[in-house]
Amino acid sequence: MNIADNQPNPNFTKLFQLALADWPEIVDLRLLDYSKTAKRRYSVRGLGELEDNISTRYIGTKIEILMRNLHYVIFVTLHKLAPEIESLHLSDLREVTIKARFEEWLRKSLDVEGWTADDVALVERYLAGDSIS
Repeated sequence: MNIADNQPNPNFTKLFQLALADWPEIVDLRLLDYSKTAKRRYSVRGLGELEDNISTRYIGTKIEILMRNLHYVIFVTLHKLAPEIESLHLSDLREVTIKARFEEWLRKSLDVEGWTADDVALVERYLAGDSIS
């Protein structure tokens, strides 16, 4: 991920604003459950369920593949930060960083089985910078 080369994408800005509006303004990351067998493995109680409840709202929509993956990237980012902080204002997430992670994830996921031809076409249009509306 090379954030310095990350060019503005009006499609992403709209998706990111939509995604941030779906999450609570502040996410509580205090409730960590650590694995008894692996020292560095943990989960944030309730975070996975929160992301799932948010992202499932997009099932059946035209932008489902983009929004569900964007919400997953936000979830992963929050999960990685949880051992370091107790809560996070979602407005503090750097758009350029989330965009880079999101697009990297989409590129890696293009070969995933289960995506429809329409899903792949939408992701390819998005990555090419074409209009997705």
